[in-house]
Amino acid sequence: MSYAASLQFYVNQGVITIISEIQKNTKEVVRISVEDYKGHKFVDCRVYWQDEAGDWKPSKKGIALNDECLDEVIEGLQKASKALEG
Repeated sequence: MSYAASLQFYVNQGVITIISEIQKNTKEVVRISVEDYKGHKFVDCRVYWQDEAGDWKPSKKGIALNDECLDEVIEGLQKASKALEG
């Protein structure tokens, strides 16, 4: 599922803006969000799982990136994508 417009909500004194969700399997999604927690902004890429009630819960599987390393990670992912192509 992709969001045409980002969804923003407040959690524990922080602001989370969901940028995208990618279906990983029937019970998990990878959620990419921009988060602001106590004045610090970062990008969070995290696996969420669905509980029996249908609510999405964050797992420990993920990574939080500050703006200093985000471009390097994107560049690395682009290289990995090209390597998969051929």
